[in-house]
Amino acid sequence: MVVHLIRSEEYSAENFWQVVDLLKKFPGPLQFRTREQPISVDENEIQIEKFEKKKFEEQKDPPMVFSLIGKSSFAAAPEEIEWMSWNSIFSICKKYRTKHDVGDDEFVVLLTELSNQYNWFSAANPNGSRDLFVHTKFWDYFTGSDQRYPVAYLTSTGILKKLLFQDYSDLQKHWHEEPQGCMLDFCRQKKEISFKMRTGDVCPDCLQLIQERNLNHDVVAQIFEVMEGIRAQ
Repeated sequence: MVVHLIRSEEYSAENFWQVVDLLKKFPGPLQFRTREQPISVDENEIQIEKFEKKKFEEQKDPPMVFSLIGKSSFAAAPEEIEWMSWNSIFSICKKYRTKHDVGDDEFVVLLTELSNQYNWFSAANPNGSRDLFVHTKFWDYFTGSDQRYPVAYLTSTGILKKLLFQDYSDLQKHWHEEPQGCMLDFCRQKKEISFKMRTGDVCPDCLQLIQERNLNHDVVAQIFEVMEGIRAQ
């Protein structure tokens, strides 16, 4: 199962390759591949707004249309936020698929410092294709950690959730509004993500769901190894 990792041009090559190299340390059926060329983002697709603490720190629910289809050193909050719509983000993934003839059964994961309209850490395309994005910025604010660990965690668990759930309605039935230290904690308050990454766990109910839906055992095992490896850091 091939996973194409791509980056938008504002995300540095150094940080990008740290994530790629980390994910490649965990062997299994997920084969992580990439190209050197970054993706240019049309500046007309980027929105800029002043920082608002409550909005910045909280993940929002997407509209229902999507459901239908050691010591940490924390940084200061930013003064302004740059973001794109989900449509713009997944349009980038679609163009990459077309340009490089990526198969429908392969994943495309965009790593970008640009935020998004619902302020999510990561998300999969609600329209069905195996496209995902991971927001790579502000980890020094939310976790105080090296960016490679949360970005790699969200990449791998995003793939698992895409395989596990039919759509956003299905996902929303199973995510945890109250943090449990599980992969499916929603983390509406964004700093709660530190808890689930430190546990590197999946709760019994979610483990049962994975078993019931008969996911590829080797893929699940590889992703669990990534989670455990990150937890150990």
